[in-house]
Order: sequence, then structure tokens, then C-alpha cells
Amino acid sequence: MPEEGGLDLGITPEGEQVSELLLAYVRELTSDERLGVRTVVVMGSRARGTWKPWSDTDLLVIAQAPAGELPYTREAARINVELRAYRPDEFLKALWRLDLTALEAVHHGIVLYDDGFWPEARREFERVRAFYGLVREELGWRAKRWREICEELGLP
Repeated sequence: MPEEGGLDLGITPEGEQVSELLLAYVRELTSDERLGVRTVVVMGSRARGTWKPWSDTDLLVIAQAPAGELPYTREAARINVELRAYRPDEFLKALWRLDLTALEAVHHGIVLYDDGFWPEARREFERVRAFYGLVREELGWRAKRWREICEELGLP
């Protein structure tokens, strides 16, 4: 897990360091073994460095527990955590479905915790990227091979 002082994710409207509150939340998530947390990644404007004090904190959590079982703590509320949760197999499938959250997390997310799952996710992302010919553009992703793939599958 990154050190609190070395991670700049901005401040809240009240002037609190988002990284301190976020890392406290991550420690709580990862300390509960029943949740089976594999990876935690901050993404969005906080990860890109384009945050404003009122920005939410987009957080990807890959865990064995269903999303509804992940706690939402006081720290999470203070930094307006926007929680996006996947089980490990769901996350890998989401990459192939070109799920924007999954693509963005791998592309520019900052890993806050990982038990070894993230390198597997990155390898899968590279396979997806090559298969679709994915290119990151200003407003999202473009699949250069989309038309070709549709033709191969006989889709309109």
C-alpha cells in the first residue's frame, strides 16, 4: 500500500487530505478477511490529478464478497467514495465487454492494494487491447477492429 505522504489525491472541500482518508478506508476493507479483497484501485480525476476539492473518489474494489457486503465507512463518506466492485472473474470478463470502468482502472488507475491479482488483470487488458485494437482517445476508447470483428461474426 502506498505511503500516505507519497500519494497526492487532493483535498476535500474541508481541506482534508483525500489520500489519508482513503488509505484508512482501504485498511479497513483489507483487514476483514471475510471480504476477500484482492485489489483496490483509485481512478478517475483523483488518479489523473485533475480533481477539484468537491470531486468524488472513484474506487474500484475487486473482492470475493458481493458488492453489497462491502462496508461504506465514515472515511468513505467524507471523501465521497463512488464504489465500483467486481469479483475477480467478473472483472476479467468486464474487460472483454469493454466495460469503461474496467478499462479506465487498468489504464490510469493507481493501485492502493493488491494481493497479486492486478498483474493478471493487466495481462488480460493487453490481450483485450490487441484483440479489439483499442486506442485511448480524449473522450474514451475506440476499437479500431470493431467493424472487422463484426464482419467475422456476421453481425450487421
